[in-house]
Amino acid sequence: MIALAPAWQHALPDALFLTPNGSERCAGVPGGYQWFGLYSLAHDALSAGARRAAPTLDAYIDEVLVESGCARRTCCWSPSPRAP
Repeated sequence: MIALAPAWQHALPDALFLTPNGSERCAGVPGGYQWFGLYSLAHDALSAGARRAAPTLDAYIDEVLVESGCARRTCCWSPSPRAP
């Protein structure tokens, strides 16, 4: 997804594009990281993984906001909409 940043750079000149590594090692991918495993694509399993990853990702976002001088209320991100 970070490859899209140059295409959006002119439209969003003040945007900060980031692609943080997940906090868990990714089994089967040497040196890889993930936010949570995709051993099951069941909604409950995905929700549980997202809940486990949320505190780490939230702390990362807070750290980036402080480092960039951006207030949380002036910055936004948009997750992919949940499929029906």
